[in-house]
Amino acid sequence: SRPLALHSVGVAEAVTLRRDLPAHATSPGPASPGLAVEGGREREASAGVQPLAGRALTYELAASVQLGRGPFWRSKVLTLTHRTVVRNGLDAPLLLRQAGSEASAVLLPRRSACAWHWPGATFGSAAAREFPLLCVTFAQAEQLFPSEREREGQGHLREREGQYHWSAGFRTDQAGEVVLKLRARTQDFSAAASLQGGAALEREPSSLAAYLARATVRAAAGGGVEVEIGAEDPAAPPFRLVNATALALRVGQRGAGGQRELLPAGGVLAFALDEPAMPPLLELALPRRGVLATVDLARVGSSEAVPLSDIAAAGTGEGEGEGDAGSLPHTLWLAVEADGPTR
Repeated sequence: SRPLALHSVGVAEAVTLRRDLPAHATSPGPASPGLAVEGGREREASAGVQPLAGRALTYELAASVQLGRGPFWRSKVLTLTHRTVVRNGLDAPLLLRQAGSEASAVLLPRRSACAWHWPGATFGSAAAREFPLLCVTFAQAEQLFPSEREREGQGHLREREGQYHWSAGFRTDQAGEVVLKLRARTQDFSAAASLQGGAALEREPSSLAAYLARATVRAAAGGGVEVEIGAEDPAAPPFRLVNATALALRVGQRGAGGQRELLPAGGVLAFALDEPAMPPLLELALPRRGVLATVDLARVGSSEAVPLSDIAAAGTGEGEGEGDAGSLPHTLWLAVEADGPTR
């Protein structure tokens, strides 16, 4: 690492280390990207064997200098801690991964914590123009206990699709909160309902269940950062969509690429953005008629009347089998209001 200034008492700074691994490396070793923290001690957070061959690991530590206590008041004490610690506050195990990295995911058991070090590009290099992003998803039983037949090549653990998609990536170097949406890959809503504390989920055949989690990034002692993944309150989601029309609408964030969710006629939907870093623009669509309107969810207190007379009767082919909505009303009234922390 670069030299540390030992005279800077009371100042914490980040220390970046790089480890280049040989092509034959197949084991995470004592300094794996995920280290579980238990009572001040560390153990490997296992998610199978990590495929480390032929790539570089980036380790971030936090260094702080303080004066000693008691008879050692003239001494300076250098403390090195993990720069980032991820804590799982859910009753289900999680998988952690750097967005865009080919490295295997790291398992974080329920109600536990682990140190996180980026397995991708090195900070400050030409390839790392932006701070890396962290993604999470739920770990399934077959991912926790893989069979020997599922190990290939040099002991690498073959990636398997879980029941949920990966969340959007978020930064761990900026204090704050972000709501993460984990979309279910299948239409089996039992797991999502149990994880969400029994919250009612839309069970229409064309809808997708989604679990909402909240990632909180806060400063820790010694210049470190703590990232806690907890449950989002189902009674106070980031957005609540109320459909007071007789139309069954499909809603989704513009440009996010995710499948739109079903907002039934006269129904209510707890909603979160698929990509929190993108503009909060909500598209309202109708099967076989395309997008009806786009709402800026950041404009609290705004209202707008959208004429629908110019909407073409021919549709996009989306949502076949959901039935014809019939004739459209002449105007669609849209309003964004605040209800405590919910919009």
